Amino acid sequence: MTVRDRISFSLFVLLWLIPLLYRGLTERALPGMPRLLKYLHNASCLFTESVKHWRVDYVQVQLSENGEWLTIPEEAYFQMQPFGHDRTRLHRFMDLSLSKAGFARRAELAAWLRQRYTSHHPSHPIPVAVRFVVGQYLIRREPPAGRWHKPPLEAFRPKETVILSTHRFDAKPSSLPPAAEPRQSP
Repeated sequence: MTVRDRISFSLFVLLWLIPLLYRGLTERALPGMPRLLKYLHNASCLFTESVKHWRVDYVQVQLSENGEWLTIPEEAYFQMQPFGHDRTRLHRFMDLSLSKAGFARRAELAAWLRQRYTSHHPSHPIPVAVRFVVGQYLIRREPPAGRWHKPPLEAFRPKETVILSTHRFDAKPSSLPPAAEPRQSP
């Protein structure tokens, strides 16, 4: 090992490894560190924990008051997959709808889905409610064989699902936003 190699290694340890270790253990930047190095150390500490579960989104309709909830197939309403295999615009929309303005966004989407459901199924009754349900798919050590397939909602235990919102409508289809119920769990 040459002198240049030793100096390079020492600089790497002093400027990168020690501050990175300090940042990882204390969750604070090393005092007096230049801003650029703080940013680089923060980026290195982004993924210190693995994801515990994947969020799987579902849309359900109710065709009569106090009737059964039917999970509608996502492919019929969100055919394009611009965000990767099995990642439709619904997934992206649901990611964005978890913010403060998300409830209003879901109400608009519920009205659109109701109209689309009515046009796709003219022989069915007009939906009286639409709800958005999230399943928490726990990541296990052994991944499933083959590529990812969205599991049916029934595959989740009740404690692994959350109802984000339920949107109720009048008897006639309209362009007005639906009445809504607060967040609830089954």
